[in-house]
Amino acid sequence: MAPPPDLHVVDEPSTQPDAPLVVVVHGAMDRSSSFGRVARQLRDLHVVRYDRRGYGRSVGCPIGTLDEHVEDLMAVLDGRRATVFGHSIGGVIALSAAERRPDLVRSVLAYEAPAPWTTWWPRPRAAPPEDPA
Repeated sequence: MAPPPDLHVVDEPSTQPDAPLVVVVHGAMDRSSSFGRVARQLRDLHVVRYDRRGYGRSVGCPIGTLDEHVEDLMAVLDGRRATVFGHSIGGVIALSAAERRPDLVRSVLAYEAPAPWTTWWPRPRAAPPEDPA
């Protein structure tokens, strides 16, 4: 499966032959270029970054559902095993992909990924009482 034609993908091969693949999935307030410095520090790895639907240079793609974002990640993987680094909602996408295709996602680094469906996630507090004045 190929990524949508308007999905902007940055493929940064390593200087090392057979380097492990790392795919970076940005969060809601980012785009792939936000992780350019990170990618430059990982020259011994094959790093792929992409702008998710509706972000950065992928603004031509409709935003899409969580499932569509996971499908996009699977398309970027293109059958290759990888470690996936996801920030914020990108972490949720990475974790969802790992659950769906553990044969392709060898490991996940999820940084600041929200998880409100878990029992340990803090519940919203009641709104403070209104000031009568």
